[in-house]
Amino acid sequence: MPQPIVIVGQLASMTRAEAARVIALTGGELTEHVGRDTALVILGSRGPQLQRSGRPPIQVARARRLLRAGVPLQIWPEEQWLRSVGLADDAAGIRKRFTATQLADTLNLPRAKLDRWIAAGLIRPVESSAGVPLFEF
Repeated sequence: MPQPIVIVGQLASMTRAEAARVIALTGGELTEHVGRDTALVILGSRGPQLQRSGRPPIQVARARRLLRAGVPLQIWPEEQWLRSVGLADDAAGIRKRFTATQLADTLNLPRAKLDRWIAAGLIRPVESSAGVPLFEF
């Protein structure tokens, strides 16, 4: 049975659909709500890290309550999760490979435009890891 994994906030490195593919390829299943069976909560780098009230997002608060109750789940920032699935360079803050979302952010382009360039063959990934195309820049 796949391990339920929840993403809180927006990932900076990839779309939710791409993350779902990576999660599935690594033995997990992307779910929407934290529960007693949740194995991992990933905190997206693009937040929101706090609600407008100043409190943590509901799913994070629920995960922390479950941790205090002894439920063996983990809460990781996006970068830690990327390293665990082999998508982040271990060098301090230096990435040699970029996901399409990271490349679009670096180039200050809308992701849809980058996707059109990829579809047209104007740019090509140098490799694919867990079904996610990676680009050098």
